[in-house]
Amino acid sequence: MPNLNSMTAVNYLVPSSGRTHAVPVEGVFSAQEYVIDWNQFKHDNFAFQPQGVFIDNSAGTGPLDVTIYASGLNSPAFWTISCPAGAYKSANFPAPNGQAAGITGDGQATVIFVDFPILPDAGAVTVDNVVSVTWTGAPSVTPSVNSGGTPYQNTEIPALASTYYSGAITGATKTATIVPGTANLYLRKLIMSFTGNASIAAAGTNLLTVTVNGSTVYEENVYLPAAAGTAPGSLYKIALDCQKIGIYCAAGDIVVTLATALATGILDINAYVA
Repeated sequence: MPNLNSMTAVNYLVPSSGRTHAVPVEGVFSAQEYVIDWNQFKHDNFAFQPQGVFIDNSAGTGPLDVTIYASGLNSPAFWTISCPAGAYKSANFPAPNGQAAGITGDGQATVIFVDFPILPDAGAVTVDNVVSVTWTGAPSVTPSVNSGGTPYQNTEIPALASTYYSGAITGATKTATIVPGTANLYLRKLIMSFTGNASIAAAGTNLLTVTVNGSTVYEENVYLPAAAGTAPGSLYKIALDCQKIGIYCAAGDIVVTLATALATGILDINAYVA
């Protein structure tokens, strides 16, 4: 059964000297308790009854504990303040008359005892123990802005194991069909280029259409000359990058169609599906 006792404390009382004090204790702490008898301190220095403590355990490799003994070092432990490794902490504690203190830790640290109340710290919060958090609504997380300003930092991961297919339209043929070897994949990239000697019977626009799984996904009127060119390289190139949106192929084909057959040259088609 718990015991109910009484004691005299000095919290929120101005010291009899009329001014407050701080007593720093710094060094390398260990499991061997470093003890402070405030009655002896009073005889050697000045009257001091701490009621709060600031702890810098940022260099410590283990928790630092400050134990308050209610009536001297031979009395049972009355109150303990614990600061995790690598952390800072400030705390108030009951300040009984005749108290003593003990400090244990693991590494370099600074402990500052004060005889005034410590105000709540509005800085970073350190959670000392394992806690369980239950979301009652949709959490909102805002990522950090990158060095460029407004855009948020992100890393795009390309689709793995893309499969390459090719086709071509030339001569009287006006359609090329690409049949993915595996169903239910996505068209990731489609590159179409007219060779440098591509032409049609009468110069003008030639409607190029791309369908995937029976649905039109791209149309463009491409101007082609009536005479074959002689310049090396491509006359015109179209690159459809679908990495972000991914055009679903389902069980269908990728079909590229020209409204008018080429008189000369080739329309080369390269498709990447994943």
